[in-house]
Amino acid sequence: MRLTWINIHHIYSGLNRFRDIQKKHIQPYHDIGFRVAGLMCDAGATEDDIKYVKDLWEEVGLEFGPIGAGGGAVFFHPDPAVVRRGKPLFHKTIEIGGKLGCTSVRFAAGSFDPTNVWGAHRENHTQKSMDLFVAATKEFIPAAEDSRIMLCPETTQGTIVGSIPRMVEYVDRLESRYAGVDFDPVNHMTHERIFDSGRFMKCAIATLGDRIGEIHCKDVRLTPGAVLVSHIDEAPMGAGELDHAALIEASDQLEPWKPFSLEHITTIEGIRDAYNHIVEDAKSIGHQWTAPGCTREKWERGKTR
Repeated sequence: MRLTWINIHHIYSGLNRFRDIQKKHIQPYHDIGFRVAGLMCDAGATEDDIKYVKDLWEEVGLEFGPIGAGGGAVFFHPDPAVVRRGKPLFHKTIEIGGKLGCTSVRFAAGSFDPTNVWGAHRENHTQKSMDLFVAATKEFIPAAEDSRIMLCPETTQGTIVGSIPRMVEYVDRLESRYAGVDFDPVNHMTHERIFDSGRFMKCAIATLGDRIGEIHCKDVRLTPGAVLVSHIDEAPMGAGELDHAALIEASDQLEPWKPFSLEHITTIEGIRDAYNHIVEDAKSIGHQWTAPGCTREKWERGKTR
């Protein structure tokens, strides 16, 4: 897989338009060592705006990773008015992501929570919710296939696509090579898994296979001091319990053009530390990252760069 920084907007949240992004915003990722980086979509981008951001990535020496669906691009929601507004924006995200050469479109994995598309809700765990979310996603499969970009919801335990079996069902029912999931093991961590995370991740990746369009990588720990009711939360990379070497090793089962994306760090110093930690873990097991120029199109033509 290609080592990737998931989203430049983790630090620069005010960059709502492609034209707001400047070289100074993305150069630090290249300086750290990344050669693949994602971004959030500007659904109002013109052809000139798309060319602008493509030229900027090329100037810095970066390839495009995933693109996030933001700005109200919601196609599944209990309020039909939200869906009516969001569907055209999601279509635009697919189109723009394809023109940039992004690997996938990232979006929430479905929720009946009216206030948070990533929120937990009792209805999310029913078969009805899966049927509805599959049907809603299917509407966008032709556009994804035309744009050659994967549709990959970021799965969490609280959303509709909330477990390994439901990830399998969701992707298989969409019946497209451009349907997948973002697998983030931290989002699916439990007390039974946290101290043997390597086994869980290896089994999950073996089960899902290339239904995975992207791996998200961070760290996790039990919240210090919690006793009777314990909590699981994120941790700085390398400071938690996640077996990153096992995750890297298991990722070799997947198609090499896909992103292995570091995320959820809000300072350049923190990103640098996380990058160094992952690179060292990879070296410790003799792992080689895929060349950044290995896109899906090149891989399917039998090329690696």
